[in-house]
Amino acid sequence: MENIRLELNYLDLERNKKMWKLYFVLATEMPDAPDQMAITVLPEGGPVIIRKPADNHLSFVPEGTNADGLFVLERKMPADYSVKARLWVMHTRDTARAAGSVMKEISGFLGKGGAGAKIVAALGGTNPWTVLGLQGIGIVGTALSKIKDKPMGWVNMDEHFNPNGEEDEELERKNRLSTGFGEIGWSWVVG
Repeated sequence: MENIRLELNYLDLERNKKMWKLYFVLATEMPDAPDQMAITVLPEGGPVIIRKPADNHLSFVPEGTNADGLFVLERKMPADYSVKARLWVMHTRDTARAAGSVMKEISGFLGKGGAGAKIVAALGGTNPWTVLGLQGIGIVGTALSKIKDKPMGWVNMDEHFNPNGEEDEELERKNRLSTGFGEIGWSWVVG
């Protein structure tokens, strides 16, 4: 069975600010256990800083061969050819806010609810993922509203791939953030 890869291409914000310090939280189901969710924080090295001269636009520079944007995840194609994924854009005031501290906060909140959060390496890439013993992406949004950073909105990245895969080699998608504060573009790559 083929792999699928998710890459972020760009982010356009429609709110003016002198400087944005942004990071992303992605939630998706586990490939071999659809009753469990996995979350990660990007980028791992700390928030992306967008200054006023960038005109509230962030374009992700390709890394490696056959890449168009910021690598998010790679996993096996689900048996039903459908994948669920949500991406939250978060703003922090802390320039040194590390992905690990965000994951710890989120996991701590979810662990209190009996979700059985545990940090693992999963779904490809170098980012650590937290696997939650629960089904449903909505609880991640609730957890994000409880941490110290500000949610800028989320976008639904669910995709249903063509079972024969002929016209699904690369799917370019874009959508507005749930708050209307901007737009984000991404690609699903099959292969």
